[in-house]
Amino acid sequence: MQEKVRSLVVSCIIYLTLILSVNAQELENEGNASYTLQACISYALQNSPITKNAELSKKNAKAKVREMRAQGLPQLNAKAGATYNFISSEQLIPQKFTDKNNTSDDFIAIQFVPDYNTSAEANLNQLIFDGTYFVGLKSAKTYRELSEKEHIKSKIDVIEAVMKAYYTVLVNKEHLVSINGNFNRLRTLLEETTIIYQNGFAEKVDVDRISVQYNNMVVEKKKVENLLEISYDLLKFQMGMPLSQPLTLADNISAIDLDYKITREVDYEQRIEYAILSTNKKLAKLAIKHNKVQYLPKLGGFAKIGASAGSNKLSDLAPAGDRWLANGVVGINLSIPLFDGLMKSARIQQRKIALAQIDNELVNLKNSIDLQRKEASVNFKTSLERLEVQKENLELAKEVFRISNVKYKEGMGANLEVINAEQALKEAEVNYYSALYEALINKVELDKATGKLLENEVF
Repeated sequence: MQEKVRSLVVSCIIYLTLILSVNAQELENEGNASYTLQACISYALQNSPITKNAELSKKNAKAKVREMRAQGLPQLNAKAGATYNFISSEQLIPQKFTDKNNTSDDFIAIQFVPDYNTSAEANLNQLIFDGTYFVGLKSAKTYRELSEKEHIKSKIDVIEAVMKAYYTVLVNKEHLVSINGNFNRLRTLLEETTIIYQNGFAEKVDVDRISVQYNNMVVEKKKVENLLEISYDLLKFQMGMPLSQPLTLADNISAIDLDYKITREVDYEQRIEYAILSTNKKLAKLAIKHNKVQYLPKLGGFAKIGASAGSNKLSDLAPAGDRWLANGVVGINLSIPLFDGLMKSARIQQRKIALAQIDNELVNLKNSIDLQRKEASVNFKTSLERLEVQKENLELAKEVFRISNVKYKEGMGANLEVINAEQALKEAEVNYYSALYEALINKVELDKATGKLLENEVF
């Protein structure tokens, strides 16, 4: 029996150890997970403070709709109170009122209010007709629609920022790889030239020239490393990720597709800015209607039921006592606006002016969208052409450096030629990665201008 128990305990320990090991491995893998661009965007949409606040604004708008709707529902209130007149007020009345046989003009003080008073009542109010209520309810729903579109706009802004930061990291990573390659080649060249100089086949100035280039490359390498670290931090910031959390990117530059089909068709509804302004136009029209319906009468109903009691003895005020007097009332209220000094007319005129301003803003926004699309299209096309040229220049610079290096090793060229070729290669790489970054950013700008950063949302 003891052997069975011991075997069972050992099996449980082994099982728990395996589970903990698997969980620990999963946590480790989760912490070291590689993020694609889409994964970074998904993370940002869930964790960015910008989208979180926009989501809270949506919830707040829904609460406002419920608040507005509640104004048309029955309003029921109850109240109760009790008082103790520790000094009861008295009134003077002619004495002959209490004694018919008394003909004098004297007055006597009589207490009309009991020492203890208590009351309880319930009130019911119901809106029957109010034009501003129905318009206000529709305005609240339109405001909720506006908050939803503002939420979409916040998503687009976050996606744009994350994409630009993500591409910045990829370009800096690729640039650092290139810098490391140049650094290793230059270090090898410096070591070989030093050996040649020590053997008497090169001059000291040859070593010094390469040393200067090598020192500059050390500084440049450190600069790019720092820039890459900062770009990672910027990406984490845009994602809403803690800066201390490790982040590894799964994509690379070669996986990014820069092909783009530019169409001449313009659909303004694909731009969230246009959708938001259109919703503001709806609100402006409802504001005019809200002021117009204020000329209509308002009708409401009410009902009240209650009871009160009073006595000079507190024990007489028991809930089941016979001193409680019931009361109740029911009725309607009708309010008819007659003249307000033309105040509503002035308000309507203001709302019409605001509506006309929104119409002008829509026209201006359309022109702005047309300009942005054309400018983004031209910039992207130009950046692709520049990228192609710089890519070709980079390949030529690599070939020139390779030939110069071979000639120098075979004793057919000077190391100055190698240094110049290396400097030209470095400049070509800087120009290439600058053109690559510009093309990627212009692609994002074109996606934004054409309303394609968040295509799955319906405005």
